[in-house]
Amino acid sequence: MKYKLIVSDFDGTLCRSDNTVSEYSKEVIEEYFKRGGIFTLSSGRSIASLRTHLDEAGLTHRDIPLLGLQGSVIEENLTGRVLYEKGIGRETALWFSKECEKRGVYHHVYTKGEIFSSAPNMFTELYTRLAGVGMNFVGNVSEFLEQSERDDFIKILAITDDKEKTRYGAEIAAQGRTGVEIFTSGPYFFECINSGAGKGNGLKKIAELLNVKIEETMSFGDEMNDRTMIEAAGLGVAMDNARKELKDRADAVAPSNDLDGVAKTIVKYCF
Repeated sequence: MKYKLIVSDFDGTLCRSDNTVSEYSKEVIEEYFKRGGIFTLSSGRSIASLRTHLDEAGLTHRDIPLLGLQGSVIEENLTGRVLYEKGIGRETALWFSKECEKRGVYHHVYTKGEIFSSAPNMFTELYTRLAGVGMNFVGNVSEFLEQSERDDFIKILAITDDKEKTRYGAEIAAQGRTGVEIFTSGPYFFECINSGAGKGNGLKKIAELLNVKIEETMSFGDEMNDRTMIEAAGLGVAMDNARKELKDRADAVAPSNDLDGVAKTIVKYCF
């Protein structure tokens, strides 16, 4: 098999717009496993949130390494053993939190297993419904970070109320702080992670752990947080519903997520 490892984004990629994965897609993934391949998921979600969707993808019983928090954490599905973790730490989290607060942008901060937010609001209601996980409400986020003795913060997600406000991510990134990567991950989202993390580095780490050559990997994505993974893979595939900037960087373009693009591309290149 030319491509022995496939890492796919979930939302907007494997998952359809109605938040389901088709039976056809599940059948193709199962056949790919039978032929000796390894298929796993990558997401900006925490691993706990990603696990809530494994049954939908037919992967609950699979002993696969899950890639979460924008490539910052790799965890074995069945055992829960953490294979890799790279965060931003308290100091960088505090800096980014203050920059968001200056601009009046809602944000929450992650550790591997927890999310810390200011207070319940429309953004937290939207996110908890989407992600299927709860939050800890701590009041002012930057004050919480200033007072915290923890240093295990992994990433920060900012959610805007206007698509144009995602430009704030680029404004903050322009400060040139070392050791961080800031990018948009959806029409209303921008995020801050460790520059040594990212889905591309996560893909490389999974390939290394599984003893698979990088040229034997395939990846799928639809947003700019998938860019490094698309560029790193032996075959980087953007969905037809992906941003144009991502399609321009991809080796191939698949049919949209609503047309089983992941499954059809696996059939095309692996069967």
